[in-house]
Amino acid sequence: MKTSKSIHNNKYFSTKNLKRDLKKRSIMGAGATVFNQGTIYFIQMISTIILARLLTPNDFGLVAMALSIFGFFKMFRNFGLMDATVQRENIDNKLISTLFWINTAFGLTIALLFMGLAPLIAWFYEEPQLKLISILISLDFVFGGLSTQHRALLKRNLQMYRWSANEIIANIISYLTAILLALRGYGYWALVARHVVFAVAQAIGSWIVCLWRPGLPSFGTGARPMIKFGINMLGNYSIRYFTENVDKILLGWRHGPQALGYYHKAYHLFLAPAQQLTVPLTGVAVATLSRLCNEEEKYRRYFLNAIGMVAFIGMPISAILTITGNDIILLLLGPQWEKAGEIFSVFGVGIGIQLLYGTHAWLHISLGRTDRWLRWSFIAAIVIIISFMIGFPF
Repeated sequence: MKTSKSIHNNKYFSTKNLKRDLKKRSIMGAGATVFNQGTIYFIQMISTIILARLLTPNDFGLVAMALSIFGFFKMFRNFGLMDATVQRENIDNKLISTLFWINTAFGLTIALLFMGLAPLIAWFYEEPQLKLISILISLDFVFGGLSTQHRALLKRNLQMYRWSANEIIANIISYLTAILLALRGYGYWALVARHVVFAVAQAIGSWIVCLWRPGLPSFGTGARPMIKFGINMLGNYSIRYFTENVDKILLGWRHGPQALGYYHKAYHLFLAPAQQLTVPLTGVAVATLSRLCNEEEKYRRYFLNAIGMVAFIGMPISAILTITGNDIILLLLGPQWEKAGEIFSVFGVGIGIQLLYGTHAWLHISLGRTDRWLRWSFIAAIVIIISFMIGFPF
């Protein structure tokens, strides 16, 4: 006789029911994702406006220094196994339980490693406050590891409305915490608290909205191919992260927290359209396309329709923000952020292309060819780093 636990667990493993109405589920999932990201973007924008007036560019720049290193390690938090679970055709409780414990152990290991690097980070930037900032932010790795497989199962089953509810609530809680602390005069600690509280709230919420519960780890579950898949994902993410953050690391080292604060805020707003559209849709796109790997014509049609929608939305956004970006930042963040507005106006030209470029990852992941994606990332990294080094003196 099956227990209630096994019934809850088993319903997350089979995807046969998805294929019967895949189009409907993918549209609903995309709709939930777009609503989720629109809501989160609104929350972040309002919160950023408030925090930008309560805190200084130096506060943002100081935390950005720690985050520029932290973000690299954060890629290792799920060991690439979230996408592996979404892409895999057949899974069972023993396999996912084993992956859960791998994620948990790896998250704890990365947290301890980052804590050990905290004094080195403070020395590199010559900012003693970064030691404790780095230690506290590292708690994100622990809670992230505990919720990776729960979030993966939600993505795999296109339960994006549950995923979205969890993300929205976690963002609200974390930003309210940051604003309250900023009002009480805690300065940059308000920004540190936001990251820690978000990780905790996201992990707790994942266990609530996904009823799967892990068992004990097992050998011979077939996890090895998924780990290989994950390692390729990590290699790709590592290369991409380094190339996308080497500019901020060099800028903070050369010109200090205030200059980095301006640049980081402009760069964050430049990435926002991709983070609010193509990045979240990756979960829906990969889950959908992974179910169509054996149906070439359908696969091609779904992908072309998706990038057509991205282009239709992204190109006008790029044009509008290029023209109005400086005025928008002055209006929303205040005159102290004028230099960030000037930088953002330059970044705006590339927003549309950035959105389209991000969709190529959907192909590699859904086809299980993360090795091919990794090779392409090496080529892209060389071009990007050379571009940064040419532009850095200016």
